[in-house]
Amino acid sequence: MASEIAFVLYTGATSNVPVISVLTRPFFLFPNRDIIRSNKAPFGGREKGAVKTEITGAFEVAPVYTLFIHHLREICMTPCHAILFDIDDTLVDFKKSETVSLTKCYEHFFTNWVNFEQFHSDYSRINLSLWKLVEENKISPSILGKERFKQVAEHYGMSDSLEISQYYHEQLIQNSSWINGAPELLSALKEKSIKLGFVTNGFSHLQKSKYNKLKLAQYSDILVISEEIGFSKPHPHIFFHALNLTNTEIKHTLMVGDSLSSDGEGARGVGLPFCWYNPKKIQHNLEWEPHFIISDLMSLLDIMI
Repeated sequence: MASEIAFVLYTGATSNVPVISVLTRPFFLFPNRDIIRSNKAPFGGREKGAVKTEITGAFEVAPVYTLFIHHLREICMTPCHAILFDIDDTLVDFKKSETVSLTKCYEHFFTNWVNFEQFHSDYSRINLSLWKLVEENKISPSILGKERFKQVAEHYGMSDSLEISQYYHEQLIQNSSWINGAPELLSALKEKSIKLGFVTNGFSHLQKSKYNKLKLAQYSDILVISEEIGFSKPHPHIFFHALNLTNTEIKHTLMVGDSLSSDGEGARGVGLPFCWYNPKKIQHNLEWEPHFIISDLMSLLDIMI
């Protein structure tokens, strides 16, 4: 394999068995929990529970596990018909564009009011608190768009927050760029005839501008934006809306995103298999595990064996 992938086997009993598929079609390495759930561990597994088997680099499958692996492949592999992608910080390098845009915004509006470090800290605090409310569906993205720079400006005794917000959005569009490997991944998945879709929390005009600038339409015309739907991830409605557009079943669809709260919890809430894009290899303390964890986007192709 080209890079590290973590496969999570929910087996009701544990076994540190690396599982690999030799099937030619795209398949999830995703056990059917109803079939596998058992008090008896395969091949003398130890205590009950779920185990995360991390596979790094090339490996050989010991003959003693061959029968188990073929059996697991027969009953557990689910064909992948569609993949739903988050956009910001999954396909598009939002953090990079945000840093550049905030710097330009500061230089254009705030240099006479506060130093950059304090401005960045205050903006981040206000922005994160508002996005949390969006994820809880307590406010809409449009309210966030009006409020964040209004609160920042009022904090320093400034006015004209609408002009600041408009300038910031213009900079985000101008400075938007791919995360490394994203266009190559989308092209490879399209060649495999896997239906693709994009599901994003955000502002309609901003996300559509990114969609057009990066020519995402060549990969899919399915673009689901929370501001247009009226529900933000992790609300189930936005995922069901996307599934309706892809016309695929939940068990045949994979959600890929960088956020455990919006992408992961949302996928989990509707039963979608979830692949966590975790480039910084952050450790989490959730009570549940993503079905797949990748630190490099092209590693998704290793899942689609």
